[in-house]
Amino acid sequence: MFVVRAKEIVCSPTQTFIPGVLVINDQGLVEFCGEISEFEQSELSKSIKSEINVDIVVPGFVDIHFHGLGGSDNVNTFWGNPQYSLTRVIKYGTTSVLSTLTFPTEFIKQLCGDIPFPDKSEELQMINQIKQVVQQISPNSAVLEGIHAEGPIVSDLGGLPEGENSLDELKFNNFLNSLAFVKVMTLSPHEDAKKQYMYTKALLKKNIVPSYGHDRKATEDEIIGALRVAKAKIN
Repeated sequence: MFVVRAKEIVCSPTQTFIPGVLVINDQGLVEFCGEISEFEQSELSKSIKSEINVDIVVPGFVDIHFHGLGGSDNVNTFWGNPQYSLTRVIKYGTTSVLSTLTFPTEFIKQLCGDIPFPDKSEELQMINQIKQVVQQISPNSAVLEGIHAEGPIVSDLGGLPEGENSLDELKFNNFLNSLAFVKVMTLSPHEDAKKQYMYTKALLKKNIVPSYGHDRKATEDEIIGALRVAKAKIN
């Protein structure tokens, strides 16, 4: 256990300690954050092994669109080894990420159960690896908070693989149910408007945040329509 003494510690937008103390336990987790006087009067002050002095401590960055790090033409396979990415981004101040996945047609069919995953499937390995580490706190590692699904309901691929950008309600819900821990999905307002914003409504029912993009066809009315549906459901 060690203590960080700082001239300023920003814990949240409404809570700052000037100066302040941060205590990190042997598991790498924050044990205490507060005023120096409170710390020095506590039992924790008797258990400190070492201390460092810094100018300022702030919360880490949260990256909700992170494809991972690796060296493959298929960015999804980067998440077959999540620890590689998670132990590197923490060094640069990013403490939480969403694994951003893309969905080629075959992968969608596999997730929906239309066709089986092949033996030694990289995609299946990736999903299993994500499930094992999602929301787990480990020393010297960012936290993988969940999944950002980039597609498949997009009208402008931009660099995404070819997928199915029109799914009926049953298949879309099957697709969502097959992916645990989806937090955000990128949607095309143009495609969503064709279905009376069925995709946005389905996401919000599952507490998944819609993120509108990958779309150069959407009209102003379609974009505003999607935002209004999302706002009404959230409120």
